[in-house]
This record gives sequence, structure tokens and C-alpha cells, in this order.
Amino acid sequence: MKPPELKETRLTNGLTLVHLHTKNDPISACHLFLPGGTDREPIQKAGLTTLMWSLLTKGTQTRSARQIAEDIESIGAAIGAGATHDYSEISCHAVSEYFLPALDIMGDALFRPLFAASEVEKEKAALTAGIRSKKESIFTVANEILNQQLYGNHPYSRPSSGTENSVASLSAEDLKQWHSKTMAPQGALLAVASNHPFPQVRKEIEKIFGAACWKKTKLVPKKSAPTPPIKSTRIVRQKEKFEQAYLLIGYGAPKISSADYVPLKILNALLGGGMSARLFQQLREQEGLAYDVGAFYASKKCGSAFVAYMGLQASKLEDAKKRMLHALKEVMVQPVPKQELTETKNYIKGTFLMDHQTNSQRAHYLGWWKILGLRSDMDKHYIKLVDQVTVKDLHRVAKKILAGKSVTVEIIPDKK
Repeated sequence: MKPPELKETRLTNGLTLVHLHTKNDPISACHLFLPGGTDREPIQKAGLTTLMWSLLTKGTQTRSARQIAEDIESIGAAIGAGATHDYSEISCHAVSEYFLPALDIMGDALFRPLFAASEVEKEKAALTAGIRSKKESIFTVANEILNQQLYGNHPYSRPSSGTENSVASLSAEDLKQWHSKTMAPQGALLAVASNHPFPQVRKEIEKIFGAACWKKTKLVPKKSAPTPPIKSTRIVRQKEKFEQAYLLIGYGAPKISSADYVPLKILNALLGGGMSARLFQQLREQEGLAYDVGAFYASKKCGSAFVAYMGLQASKLEDAKKRMLHALKEVMVQPVPKQELTETKNYIKGTFLMDHQTNSQRAHYLGWWKILGLRSDMDKHYIKLVDQVTVKDLHRVAKKILAGKSVTVEIIPDKK
């Protein structure tokens, strides 16, 4: 079967359009990425970007929040928006018959948000409730401490949602000004996966998102820079009002565009990617030391961290930490067996393909790869890159990353 045709072009206002022609899928989808995320907002107004994007579908100059909801639901569509440290995103998907009207609603939300005071207060309350609820998650508490230790003054050290105090200070005027400063087509990317042919999609995109409607504007300067190196190995121990303990061990790791990215993704899956991964098998199944254990390596534009984590009883913390460090040392000292590498690759390829089953997922990845600094057709190459990783490659990145300086965060129950 011939693979879907991928085309890419740039409009005169600087917006890049990527189109995947999926002829047999009845659902059409698009994801619009802007290069500015929460990394550009002032520290004293943390949460501004997240709040602004959550309000885009809560009323425009031509539609109330209820009208937007009714218009979307009447054509069986869905529209969502949000922001990360590295980028902001708005997306829509619908049955192909109604995809073009859905794009028009998305354009209205993007360019003409009202930021009505009543809606602003509702969304501020929702965002604040979310910030408070994070304090009830021991993993989130531990991870935010780890990020502060790993990234220092870098924007990655701060949660995208902001703080209760910073969100409380935000006003409708702040949102309007921030929208005017950050909503620019330069560097933006709109990815579409649809059974509509490219000429038809381009014509509609030009009408809604082209130079006549979306003019270039001066961008807020980027604040992002490479993440700082970890200067010293250290342990941060903090008491919190939880019944259990939590352990995180983080190592500095490269950005997504690094040549080491794919080997490290494989190492992450081998150590902590599921119930068959080493950390789960050794620390939970064999030793009974943890109730929650694994590893993660986030895909970030400016640098990242390779993190092993464990939730456990406080009485087992020291023993568990030794066992976890031993498991990490094993992959540095002894190359992994070829069969284990093959099985890990199969796990990665399987999850990757399962995560591309819908046009919304396909459109997301088309834009996501490119907005983070790679190619929009990275999906065509990723599995090949996974297959090319050798035992030697894995051993090299394990020694390179896990032999480096680390930050350990220990959350222990506060008995008071």
C-alpha cells in the first residue's frame, strides 16, 4: 500500500503548512503550534500563557462561550488548546465533511478571543484548583523539587501552570496584551492530516490563517537557552504530609535534536518503560521494595533529564536507593544482552505505532517533531533510527549519562 503523501509549504506570513493526505480516514484533524510557550512569560506572571490558551474557546468577539460549544458540538467536532514550556498549541478534529467549518471556528478562537472578565475569573479558579490539587500528588511534589534543582533559573524549573499567587494577579488586560505580543505566524506550524487533497486544504488555510487575516507581528524575545549542567551531585530530602515516601534520581540529558536522543529513549524503555523493564522487575517484583517504579526521559527543546523514580515505604528508602543505583550502574558496567535490546526495540516500535492510529495523533506528531527542532517527516525515520541502535550505542549513552553528576530528591512522611 502506498504511504500517505506528505507535503510542506510556507505561506507569505511565515506560517508553515504540513499536510498528510490520508485518503481512507473519515476524520480530519489539524494541530497549530506556536514556538512560544511558557518559557517567554515574565516570572512574576507565571501561568499567563497557560491561562490565555485555556480561554481561547471561552468566548470571542462573534461567539459566546456557549455558542462556541454549540457550534463545535453541532458538527461533531472537538477543539482544544494548551501550552508547554517549549510551545503552544491549538487543535481541532472533525468528520471530514465538517472539517473546514471546524477550522473556521478554530480561527475565530485563535484571532478574536474576548477574554471576558467573568470567563477569566472562572478559568483562574480552575487553574488555581489544579495547582492546589498537584500538592496532593507525591510524584508531582517530588518532580517539581527535582526540576528546581536541575534547571535553576531556566524556565524549565517552573511549572507551566504558575503558582497560586502569580495566577491570582493576572487580569483580562494582561491576557489581551500577551495575546497581541505572542500570537504571530512567524515560526508557527500548522499540521493537517485529512482526506481532503492538498490544494483544497491550502486554499482554506490561506483564507483563515494566511497573510490577509494573520499578519506578522513583533515577537516577544525568546528566553530559552541550553539547560544548565548539574554542577555537583547532591541529595535533597524534604518532609511532606504523605503516608508514603518517594525517590527521584535525575541526571542531565540532551535535547531532542541530539544524536543521543533515540538511544536514550531506548535506554529509558529498557530500564523503566513498563512491567517487563529492569527497574520494575528488580525493585518491585523481585525485591518488593516499591509500589511505583520506573524511569522517564522527557523530549525537550533546550535540554532534558534522565530520571529514575520510585514510590515506597519510608522504612525501605535507603535500601531501595542502593538497589536503584545498582540497577543503573549495571547498564553502565555491563552491555545489555542483544535479545533484551531487541525486545525493548519491539516495545518502543509497538507503542509508537499505536500512538499514530488516528489522524489527530498523526497531525500532532507532524507538528510536534518540527516545532521542537526536527523534521516534520520524522515519523518516517523514527523506527529506522530505533532499529539502527546497537548494544554498543546503548552502552555508550548509559556511561555518558548515568556516570555524570546527579540530583536525588527524597520525600519522606512528616509525622507531625
